[in-house]
Formats: sequence, C-alpha cells, structure tokens
Amino acid sequence: MSSTIRFVNWMPESVTPVLNQSMLSDLKTSTAAHSYFPYSMSVPRQPDQPPSAGVWGNTNNLVVKSGGKSQIYNNLTEPENSAPNQELILWVFPDFVIFSQFEKQLGEKVFPG
Repeated sequence: MSSTIRFVNWMPESVTPVLNQSMLSDLKTSTAAHSYFPYSMSVPRQPDQPPSAGVWGNTNNLVVKSGGKSQIYNNLTEPENSAPNQELILWVFPDFVIFSQFEKQLGEKVFPG
C-alpha cells in the first residue's frame, strides 16, 4: 500500500527537510499576506517498505534545517493506528514534530534525537 506524507511548516522561518538522505524543496514560512496559512509539500509514503531517498518508509531519518540549525529525527516510524492508504501529516514545529491523520493527532510530540 502507498499514499503520501505531507510536511507542514509551522516554524517562524523557512525549513528544508532532508528525508532519508534526500534534500526536499524548501518550505516557506507563513505570512500575513497569505493569512498565515502554512506551506506544505507531499512526498511518497510506503509504510510497509524499507525507506529510500525522499520516500517515507517503515523506519526513517529526517533532518529539518532551519535558520542555520538542524534538528535530527532518527528512526521515525509510522505512528500507531495510522491508515497506510490515507495521507499522513507531519507538522513541523520549532522544537518537535507531530503526526496526524483524519483530523486527529497520532501519538505524542516527537523530539529530535
């Protein structure tokens, strides 16, 4: 099964995600001109497969680069109770990330490390 994972930028500055050693496009920060609607992007998601460059797999490494700093999230896995054939959302905040699906948070905050 496959779907997508959407990265949503809730940081005060632009971010550059690196998923499984593949640098993705920059995600701009939201602005008043756009009613603070967050920027996002989707990438392929194959939760039943080993990860590959730029594709979300069963265990992933994510680096979030922003403002000259990098937050490293090693061994990110699919959240419990996620539906593999529906889009998964990863909210990127300044000090952590959160997964959601079907307008419901999946699991707790995930901190770098």
